[in-house]
Amino acid sequence: MTIAATIKRYLDDQGVAYEVVTHSHTGSSMETAASAHVSGEALAKAIVLKDDDGFVMAVMPSTHKLEPGMVPELTDRRLEMVGEDELGPLFEDCELGAVPPLAAAYGLEAVWDEALAQVTRSSSKAETTRNWCA
Repeated sequence: MTIAATIKRYLDDQGVAYEVVTHSHTGSSMETAASAHVSGEALAKAIVLKDDDGFVMAVMPSTHKLEPGMVPELTDRRLEMVGEDELGPLFEDCELGAVPPLAAAYGLEAVWDEALAQVTRSSSKAETTRNWCA
């Protein structure tokens, strides 16, 4: 089982203990949570947004939906969702479509849903649609 080199390096550099969990191929974060037998509240998902100043990653539990206007309100920026074709260059060591919710590892600004602070053990979709870190 492997994870993206960028994520491994970041977690190791930060001294974070983690476990790589393999699951069947999925098309969404909620499917990943179900496949891996974890709570959707405990699995973080990320949505990448952009404007002329760059990218911002919104991170939230997989059970949540991005509220229109929430991120612009927090960042004071007019942001739009990034298309899947724009994700590849941002996450070069990840499978296309997989967006690891570790913005700092990829040099991105992030805003976090406060609901994640309530989770005692959170998980995140790592670099492929078949592996995630716990």
